[in-house]
Amino acid sequence: MKSRIIVSRFDEDINWLKRIKDFKNILIYNKGNYLINKDDFKIINLENVGRESHTWLYHIVNNYNNLYEINIFLQGRID
Repeated sequence: MKSRIIVSRFDEDINWLKRIKDFKNILIYNKGNYLINKDDFKIINLENVGRESHTWLYHIVNNYNNLYEINIFLQGRID
């Protein structure tokens, strides 16, 4: 079963993603300052419109015909 983690980030510290880097399928929607990709995550920059629900709806609408079987939507800050 294909699964993906989709993270909506503004300027949060997302170093916690390094602990689950073996997951291999992490997509970050970045609405904040430029993010240096040192960990080979897929990063898509978006204009800072709406909140995380906007980001997740954007993902669903733009990937509707190729969504993974399991999609895990998370905020950039999970504490």
